[in-house]
Order: sequence, then structure tokens, then C-alpha cells
Amino acid sequence: MGVLPEETGLYPRLTAEENLIYFGKLRGMEDWRLRKRVAELLELLNLTDKKYVIAGKLSRGQRQKVAFARAILDEPPVLLLDEPTLGVDVMSAREIRKMIEEYATTGKTVVLSTHNMWDVERLCDYIGIISEGKLRYLGKKEDLEKLVGEKEFEDVFVRLVKGDVVES
Repeated sequence: MGVLPEETGLYPRLTAEENLIYFGKLRGMEDWRLRKRVAELLELLNLTDKKYVIAGKLSRGQRQKVAFARAILDEPPVLLLDEPTLGVDVMSAREIRKMIEEYATTGKTVVLSTHNMWDVERLCDYIGIISEGKLRYLGKKEDLEKLVGEKEFEDVFVRLVKGDVVES
């Protein structure tokens, strides 16, 4: 399972590249595959020029991108992503969303935890909504839109958590 926690969990004294290599080795990746994949992800996430910068000196968005790369490094069958676009610039957020979409099309499972309704609307097929510690909805996005009678997902969410809709 690949995990991206809200806090990146990177080692601040290791470089971006060293963090990825370290975690790849922990996951048992073969050296040749690991180095190829690290180079590929650094390129995709526009971090090649930051690979020798220690994580503690990277910006919040750059650390987030390295942590995202760590989560998908060995292409696990399940990804658990908490706020994957938090703190990243617009172009990087777009690239991360694209990578998540592509990842999901390979038949792998992506579990996304976010407050970003735009990400939910764009990336999710099946949704669980939790409010005040209670599961308010679990099911398909289109079924929720029909139940609530709204098309804008933020409006769907607000009506559901305010209790304007019978919970399923």
C-alpha cells in the first residue's frame, strides 16, 4: 500500500532523491528499477533540479510532491492519499491529479481523503462523506447527486452535511 499522509513524513536531512531511494529499498525494489523509477517521478513532478536538495530545505509544495512520489514509487495496488494537492502550485496540482487519474485507470484502488471538493468531483467515482464523526453517505457520486438534486459537488456536500437530505 502506498500512503501519502497529510504531514509528508520525509527525512529532513536526506535529499529528495535519497528519501525516495531509501523508501524504495524499504519496499524491496530492485536497484535498477528503483533508480529508473525515481528519475521518472522526479521528472514527472518537475523536481529533477531539486533531487540533491535536502528535504528540510524544500518548500511545502516540493515536499508534498516528493511524498506523493514516495507513495506511488513501487506502484502499489492500493493508494491512500490524504490531501494530495495540499500546498502545491496550480501546475503541480494538475499533474498530481492527472497521475492519480491515470493510476486509477490501471485497475488499482485509490482512496482519497480531502476537503477539496474539486478534487472529489474530478477524481472520485465512489464517495464516503464523514461529518462530525458520522458517515453521512457511502456510494456512487452520481447516486448522491441524484439524491441531493444538485449538480455542483460542493452544493451536494453542503446540503448533505447540513442535514437537508435524508442520509443513506
